[in-house]
Amino acid sequence: DQAWWMQRLLADGAAADMPFVVWWSDHDLMPEHAAVPCHCTVPDDPFCQVLATAPPADAKLLRSFSTMGVRDFDGAPRPSLVPWQAAAAARRLPDPPDGTPSLTSGAFPGFRFQVIIDPGDRPIPGQSEVPCLAETLS
Repeated sequence: DQAWWMQRLLADGAAADMPFVVWWSDHDLMPEHAAVPCHCTVPDDPFCQVLATAPPADAKLLRSFSTMGVRDFDGAPRPSLVPWQAAAAARRLPDPPDGTPSLTSGAFPGFRFQVIIDPGDRPIPGQSEVPCLAETLS
């Protein structure tokens, strides 16, 4: 079901020519043992304790969204990861041309950005424009 849903979501996004499809959770928010049953029964489990003490509507909401990752809580792939990775690979931007400068900003310490403009026939390296750097990187 997960793989089917992801394939449907991605196909609908492609049919609508959406530039981005965002899946909000890489990993499940909690282990499946806490999320799936109506009442978590694992003794001393912190997730079960949170769900047991939360108002019922909040616990239901947490359970509803807790296993939506493309990986489970421990990082093992879920069936939805395969179509997600295939779609990401198919829409991957080309590598920046040789000599494309790395842009940096004090607003993003430790990060380097390479900007390319891809009109379809050949990528054009971006360059630093001092008045526009913050707007470019934000």
